[in-house]
Amino acid sequence: MDLNASRIYLVRPYIFDYFVGVLWLVAAFIAMSTGDKILGFARLIDSMAASMNHATMPSFVVGFLIIIGGIIVPYCAALIIKLPTLLVMNNLLKIQRSWDKRRSKETESMYQLATSVIVRGTAGPKDQVSARVALLYLEMLQPSMAAALLGTREDIDFRASATVPTALIVGTAARRLLAPWLIASAAAEAGFILGVLSFIIAVFGANKLLGSTMRDISMAVLIADAHKAEKSARPSANPPERADG
Repeated sequence: MDLNASRIYLVRPYIFDYFVGVLWLVAAFIAMSTGDKILGFARLIDSMAASMNHATMPSFVVGFLIIIGGIIVPYCAALIIKLPTLLVMNNLLKIQRSWDKRRSKETESMYQLATSVIVRGTAGPKDQVSARVALLYLEMLQPSMAAALLGTREDIDFRASATVPTALIVGTAARRLLAPWLIASAAAEAGFILGVLSFIIAVFGANKLLGSTMRDISMAVLIADAHKAEKSARPSANPPERADG
């Protein structure tokens, strides 16, 4: 089956949410599990498999369990945790913008100019034009450009949603790796510091990329609108013939 661009465009957000859910489940498993618990869980699975050695399970039951455990559970986990994560990211974005006021004002000015183009001739307020609306407007004029910018915007949302579970994985893995060489408290502190640093770096990178993408969206809207105005003002290549006599 061929996957064209329109199909990928429709399922891409769900794929991102699924992988965020997988990251959260992996982070929770690593954080809560110890060597003894993992061995105990493995023994439990082995004993269950041995007790069901002579039992047969219908294929539809196996498929149902795979769908529940492998797809639905990670996706539901992502939906539950996505909103709090994005709220934290939005607050951190405000703090980061307050540190770089000059760049933030440039981005805001460009976006206000682009939104004035979008709502031109209407009574709509400029501050109600979201990035999604700007991309929809751009899609009418330059579909390929809008698709590329939408992909970048969705990638930023994925990075923002993945910052916390990634930091948990980094911090927990660092604590486990340092435990044989350091005392428990020192390994825990080192893991916590590395987790926090990875979170700060990921947040800073995602927010910087968001700012540059908003500037790109604004510039793309202005360029597309200018091309539209130029095309409208251009005289027709085949003017109507005048009747003789």
